[in-house]
Amino acid sequence: MQTKITKLQGILLMMSTIAPTAILSVPSVVVQLSGQDAWASIIIAMLVGILFSLLIGSICRQNTQTTFVEWLRERLGSKVGTLIGILLTYYYLISVVIEMREFVNFIGENVLSRTPVYFLLIITVVVVMFGVSKGIVNIAQINVIVMPLSIVVFIVTGILLMKDIHVENLLPVWDHPLSKVVHGSITPFTWLLQISILLLIAPFMNKPEEAGKVGIWGIVLTCIELGIIVIAAITIIGTKLISIMSYPTFYMIGIIQIGSFLERIDLLFISIWICMMYVKMSIVMFATFHCFVETFRIRNQQPFLIGFGLFTIFTTLYAWPKSVDLAYFSKTSLIPYAVTFNILVPLVVWLLLRFIQPNPMKAGK
Repeated sequence: MQTKITKLQGILLMMSTIAPTAILSVPSVVVQLSGQDAWASIIIAMLVGILFSLLIGSICRQNTQTTFVEWLRERLGSKVGTLIGILLTYYYLISVVIEMREFVNFIGENVLSRTPVYFLLIITVVVVMFGVSKGIVNIAQINVIVMPLSIVVFIVTGILLMKDIHVENLLPVWDHPLSKVVHGSITPFTWLLQISILLLIAPFMNKPEEAGKVGIWGIVLTCIELGIIVIAAITIIGTKLISIMSYPTFYMIGIIQIGSFLERIDLLFISIWICMMYVKMSIVMFATFHCFVETFRIRNQQPFLIGFGLFTIFTTLYAWPKSVDLAYFSKTSLIPYAVTFNILVPLVVWLLLRFIQPNPMKAGK
């Protein structure tokens, strides 16, 4: 039985942590700001994301033996380790609530419009909590099936869409000022910041010292996927329509039709996307529950796992009762929230590790 995550599984986990939600929101936001130069915004976000991965990797290389929160307790002191554990628990809990709300909103509006939201949410939480109960290694093994399958569907979809491509939509190149292109890179970079979850996952890898490389490959491959989606959307739909669409990726796939016998390919894509979302939410919920258990040193985890599931259901239902409430939060607060916990917290940890020397007595123990 496999007990550790391999490098390939780690890369696929990072892709699944970022891509499923990013392919929904990134194209319309980036094109709205950068127009036909949106591809350049993705490249800028990728380059900055690689630098961020190096920071995460430098922290992961120092811890190859124990869980992240426990290591911080030993390395920086009990109070600092506990405080960071509480902050990360809060961050990942709110993150998974946001993702679940976005997921059930999309399914309720576009697939199962007559199904009550609370029923969709209960099913989602049950599936996610079951995955969490099996551990991150099992989630990684399932993801090895889901992610390659999604890539195959992605490639086939791209081939079927080639006849609708209008390359002239990408012209003129660099028509927007650099400030606009950089501004357009902020949203995709915000999604790439989720690579910081490697701090928690690295101890479960068979080679934790390679976490930085895993993060870099995860970001590069995800940005290639996002870049292709953005370019395809621009050349097929056009910048003006993309800017006013909520989900241009699914609209683009929905236009595929082969004769009169093959239609509604978007339903196949949505089916794969649902599997990807279940994996993503399981990863983030695992991070939430793992931080909670390690921070408060919980021994009997099962009651708390059920409690977390119930708390997630009620919070998701009542925090943003309407889709417009979640949209407003995403536009006004999501970026500062993500930057605070994904950049500032790891940066503070990195600085503390630089200036606080290891305790020889603790190291000996």
